[in-house]
Amino acid sequence: MYKLHRHWCVTVVMMLVLFLVSCNVPGPAVPERVPEFVSALPGYLIVEYLDPDLVIGKLDWSGEPQVQPLLTHCERCSETSVSADGTKIAYLELSLEWDGGDDVWQLALGNTHPQPMIQDERPKRYPVWGPQGNHIAYVIQHDPYLPPDRPATDISQITPSSSENPVIIVYRHSTLHVYNLTDRVEVQLTPVTGYVLNFAWSPSGEQIVISARLEDMNEDGEVNFDDPARLYMVTLSDQTLTPFASLEASRAQMLKPSWSADGRYIAYVTNTSHLVIVSTTTGAEMARFEIGPGGDYYWSPNARQIAYIGFSTPEDSVLFFDDLFVFDLSTEKHTQITHTHTRTVYGSWELNGIKLRELVWSPDGQYVALAWETSGKTHLVVADVNTAQLTQITQLTQHHRLVSWKE
Repeated sequence: MYKLHRHWCVTVVMMLVLFLVSCNVPGPAVPERVPEFVSALPGYLIVEYLDPDLVIGKLDWSGEPQVQPLLTHCERCSETSVSADGTKIAYLELSLEWDGGDDVWQLALGNTHPQPMIQDERPKRYPVWGPQGNHIAYVIQHDPYLPPDRPATDISQITPSSSENPVIIVYRHSTLHVYNLTDRVEVQLTPVTGYVLNFAWSPSGEQIVISARLEDMNEDGEVNFDDPARLYMVTLSDQTLTPFASLEASRAQMLKPSWSADGRYIAYVTNTSHLVIVSTTTGAEMARFEIGPGGDYYWSPNARQIAYIGFSTPEDSVLFFDDLFVFDLSTEKHTQITHTHTRTVYGSWELNGIKLRELVWSPDGQYVALAWETSGKTHLVVADVNTAQLTQITQLTQHHRLVSWKE
């Protein structure tokens, strides 16, 4: 009887050990920091962050990585753009009044004295350098109004401090403009009756692709927020504006367009969370696949790959997990770089889950930097896309944006 009892105990212990081994015991929620990995990273990273005011900073990989502020005089600076050669930045200095003008400034990296580029009374958004660095494109907003849920009042009397609740002004229309820094001439490229959402320069600087509401698609007599956004192409030499994609009566939105580095493809995101890649010469659709909500994606410098944030669902789970993927256009292969389900038992929508966002490629196309959020904290993480090795760089303030990785 004693031997039988001992045999039963041994069997139970072995089954318990096998059960524990087979269980998915999550690793560290955030990748560990590997100093030799960090020291090998090229170039530098430009970021925006709150500290506690909005600051534009630069992060060098050498030594102990810390974000060093480039601008210390500006409390409301944002929407930073880095020139293609990485020598200067453009940014907005937002007005303290809702109806005040937002100014566009430039700063040569290594300098401490920014210079004004465009200063007037118009509300502006999204200054972006042209590829040659002698043009800047931006959006001008028009026709402000208060949302319907606001009490009826004279909009001219609204100030940021006139109410306990923040006043959010909505603009019915916006136009795309390009400013030539050489001859100081501004050109308006879209009609004032439309609304420009996003845009991107072609690598040659000869064209701009626009996501905008420019057509009365629902035939209600005006262009408004009920009309879906479509892609349009502007040629700067003659300022022609033509539809890039078919304008069939569909509710699908075409958002966040961007060019491949060789100019052969344009990618955009739909409101159904699909990433679509089309040929710039024929307009033919080359690929379409689902990505995560928010549409975080980024072309690689080699123009053949796209890094994106997508959902993964392991076979033994019913939860969705955020993960970094790389799509190769030449092979049509998706490679999963991260496996966040091995680091948490929570889905990406839960506080203790892992949320990935904001991708930027390294100049050599070997690494992707991204924001890694979990348990209310945000970390800067870099992934080697060839080996899938991850390393934590530093912890970031909660509100930030990764702008660009330059040599």
